[in-house]
Amino acid sequence: IVDIAAGKTQTVVVTAKGTIFGLGKTLTGELSSITNAVKAAVGNGYILILTSDGNVFKYESGKATQISQISNAIDISVVNDVNMYQDKDLNVYTWGDNSNGQLGNNSKIDVTDPSKVYENSFTLAAGYNNSYIIKTSGEVYASGKNTYGALGNSVRDDSQEYVLVGNREFDISPASKIMTVNDVEKINISSNSFNAFNANTK
Repeated sequence: IVDIAAGKTQTVVVTAKGTIFGLGKTLTGELSSITNAVKAAVGNGYILILTSDGNVFKYESGKATQISQISNAIDISVVNDVNMYQDKDLNVYTWGDNSNGQLGNNSKIDVTDPSKVYENSFTLAAGYNNSYIIKTSGEVYASGKNTYGALGNSVRDDSQEYVLVGNREFDISPASKIMTVNDVEKINISSNSFNAFNANTK
């Protein structure tokens, strides 16, 4: 087994041979039409399947259909109706339910086809009302519903675009200085943010 994915009513297993097995409402038993799977993700009544050649298939109502707009994927993530994939150039694409701005495209309009929303990504993760991206530099970005602080940015405002996860506290140096006319002073401003590779950094 190389991957296991689970949803409300479905569990999917991907074997080292590239075959898919399902337990649940959407798929029960082997999915014989795909033999080169490397990862699966369970959505709301469907399964997304990533194959070794970079294609993505959607299995729904007993049929696996290739998503024609995707040909170079290296990762996928799905929760409910929020879909994400990362391509070989480290770009992130989203589509699906956008009722809380969780697709990170600066709107709340649902999207039917994958659309690019971010670059230089290390990895990604979808949630019911949010989506998350870790950049190659380690910073974490989040989008979507923020009623309970799910975006991790020290406020409770929802965001329709990706915002930096961090506490928004700023350090200014020097904090104060008496100056006269024509004096020039360099001011350094830094802020706390969460870095997935180096814990809390500035």
